[in-house]
Amino acid sequence: MKQRVNSSFIPERSNYRRYSEQKIAIAMIISMIFSAGLLVSNAWARSAIYVNGSPLSSQSSIALQQHYGHIPSGHYWYDTVSGLWGKKGEPASGQIHAGLSLGGSLRPGASHGNTGVFINGRELPVQEVLFLQQVIGSPVAPGRYWLDAWGNAGYEGGPPLVNLHALSGQGSGGGNWTYDSETGGHVGGDGEDFYYYIDRDTSWTN
Repeated sequence: MKQRVNSSFIPERSNYRRYSEQKIAIAMIISMIFSAGLLVSNAWARSAIYVNGSPLSSQSSIALQQHYGHIPSGHYWYDTVSGLWGKKGEPASGQIHAGLSLGGSLRPGASHGNTGVFINGRELPVQEVLFLQQVIGSPVAPGRYWLDAWGNAGYEGGPPLVNLHALSGQGSGGGNWTYDSETGGHVGGDGEDFYYYIDRDTSWTN
């Protein structure tokens, strides 16, 4: 006795075809997204980024750019205490997270400074000293100072003597704040994290 097959349970050939086409399309989209991600990662990995004179590894380069965006190939300096960074031979351009393990040690001549004013071991160029004098409201004498990621600063080995948050009139936890100096610099923060840059270019902040 032959068993009858309920034809209602057998999909039509056209349905099979549409289903297969959908699977292929989805697989192609996933493949394209994955490939695009690999291309971006490979491009980031190929970036020749030097920090404090040492090249970044591919892993560090990719991780850094995933967090902060594309970084052009080139030589940069980075202050691990304050998080300030800039291009080699130039003033500070912005701030990222402090304490990152990037490149070598910060060098005194990273910004080609000649003022005798050192912050965290880096000699500042004239632009930065003029900028800080505008913010502080008094001359910055040659010497060795420290600056942390929250804007606290003082003489090396000594206690904090000034806080750029407070000088802005907001203080810590005071909400968003900005200050523009007459030298064209800009300092600002959100009341919790501190950032500043000198030349009005786009700043990376934490």
